Amino acid sequence: MIHPAIEEILRYNGPAEMSNIRWATEDVEYGDRHIRQGDMLFVSFSSANRDPQQFPEPDTFDITRKVNKHIAFGKGVHFCLGAPLARLEGEIAITALLRI
Repeated sequence: MIHPAIEEILRYNGPAEMSNIRWATEDVEYGDRHIRQGDMLFVSFSSANRDPQQFPEPDTFDITRKVNKHIAFGKGVHFCLGAPLARLEGEIAITALLRI
């Protein structure tokens, strides 16, 4: 259960709470919000990883969670290149702790 535990740890309390600052390149409607070109934006990884539309019972820590498409390491072209190493380090650390 180490792999799903690592993914749930990343979802529940990941390595970064917010993205770097971004600026809107054009006017856009998002939900009931109007975002104007040039507006400063932040992506909240913490909020996205607790989205009840994506995660049933999002505030519950559950290593048996079947679908865990968190964005703790970003997404797409903004995905962290160090993610595989971080996951491996987590696996090594948790395995070592469980052996104590």
